[in-house]
Amino acid sequence: MEGPRLLREGDTLVVHWTGSAVSLQDLRRLYGTSSLGGRSIAVVGLGRVGAGLARLLAAEGGGLTVTDIDPDKQKIGDELGAVWRAPGEILAADVDIVVPAALGSLPTRRTAEDLRCRAVVGPANNQLATPDVADLLHQRDIIWLPDYVAGAGGVINAVSTELHRVSADEARARVRAIEDTVDDLLDTAQRHGQTRRRRGASRPGAA
Repeated sequence: MEGPRLLREGDTLVVHWTGSAVSLQDLRRLYGTSSLGGRSIAVVGLGRVGAGLARLLAAEGGGLTVTDIDPDKQKIGDELGAVWRAPGEILAADVDIVVPAALGSLPTRRTAEDLRCRAVVGPANNQLATPDVADLLHQRDIIWLPDYVAGAGGVINAVSTELHRVSADEARARVRAIEDTVDDLLDTAQRHGQTRRRRGASRPGAA
């Protein structure tokens, strides 16, 4: 994906978006390709993280539906050729992937029943309103990646460059290695019949 070149090298937000984009690309098991071109994607929240990720997804060729609690953010959606939906409606949008990129506690037990997507993957923290929502998604065969995996790019980059003092190229390689973590998490959860939340929590070093 060429998106990270849109901003200056070393910008922490760039690698944060890249980590989320890598997680999204790794849904190849659903579509047989890592390309997001032609996929319909709902981005919930257009702050700095959400807007940047939306731009990367648009550059990849994804068809966007977007929302934000700030109606002025509709300008960003218009810029990207996205469909604008009200915050209370977007989870019921008929899309392939929902990307939570704003406040947590989304989805809830009630809104989980409204989801029409095949996956929920995004950088927002504490995405699920309650832990049992992960079980509801699992029962509906909707893939959900824990936020501490999908949104780990910024932390990995910061630790790599500031603590480990590795090069920018090595830091980016470590961020892109999130793909391996996602593969392992999904494969292991599937084999054991567990939700991604439970399997992720059982991984060594999981938050």
